[in-house]
Amino acid sequence: MEVNKSYWTERYTKEFSYRSSAHISFSWSYNQYVYKAYLRTLCNMLIKNKRSLSQKKILDIGSGSGYYVEYYKKIGVQSLIGTDITDISVSNLQNKFKDYSFICHDITQDFPAFIREIKFDIISVFDVLYYIIDDQLFEKSIRDISELADSQTLIIITDKFINQSPNKGLVYYKHRNLNHYQKVFKENGLKIIDRQPVNSLLKRPFPFPAFYSFLKWELSKINIDLEKLLGRFLYAIEPLVLYRWQADIQMIFVKKL
Repeated sequence: MEVNKSYWTERYTKEFSYRSSAHISFSWSYNQYVYKAYLRTLCNMLIKNKRSLSQKKILDIGSGSGYYVEYYKKIGVQSLIGTDITDISVSNLQNKFKDYSFICHDITQDFPAFIREIKFDIISVFDVLYYIIDDQLFEKSIRDISELADSQTLIIITDKFINQSPNKGLVYYKHRNLNHYQKVFKENGLKIIDRQPVNSLLKRPFPFPAFYSFLKWELSKINIDLEKLLGRFLYAIEPLVLYRWQADIQMIFVKKL
C-alpha cells in the first residue's frame, strides 16, 4: 500500500479532530489560520474564475478529519462523496455529516464502479497527492481522476510543486515540481487554468525555538495564547507578501480539455 494507512490511522485514533490532519508542529489555535489561508485562496480563485461550489456534485478525495467537508456543508453543497484511506475517518465523518456519503478508499487503487459512473462538478484533492511516493502510482492516480471528469468538471489540487523527496525522518511524502504535474496532466487531457499561492509565513518554523517556547509558557500564565495571536497576525499580513515563488503550498485549478 503506497499511502501510509497505519500512519494516519494512528494519528486519528489518538485524536479525531481538525488538528489530527493539520501540521503536527503547531497547536490548533495556530493551525486554524493555516486552514483559513486555504479557504481564502480557494474563495479568491473561485471568484476569479466565476465558479461556485454550492449546489454542486463534489468528490472530496482524502477527506481526513473533515475540515473541507465542513466548509462545503456551510456553503450549501447538497451532494458530496468523500473518500479516505482510514476506516476511522470514514466512520466519524459519516456520523457527523449524515447527508453526505463516505467510503474507505486508497487513491492509488481503482475507484469503485459506482464512483466511476458519476460525473462530478468538483473534484477536490487537498494535500493528498504528495503522499504518493511511487511515480507510477502517482500517474495512475491522476489518470483515474481524469477519467472521473468531463470538460465541465473543476479539479482542485494543492501541493508545493517543487522537487522534494522523502528524507530519513519523513518517509511518507514526495513533492513533485510543476513540470512533472504538467507532463502527467497533458498525457491525460488535463490543463491548469489557474495557480495561486496558499501560504508561506504561516508554514515557516518559528525562529529562536527555545526563546519562543519560554515566551509561550510565560504568556500562558496570564491566559495569553501566543500561537493564536501569531497565527492571526501572519494570516492578516500574508496576502501582502505572498508570491508563487515564496509559497509553501500552492493551489491549482485543473480542467479536462
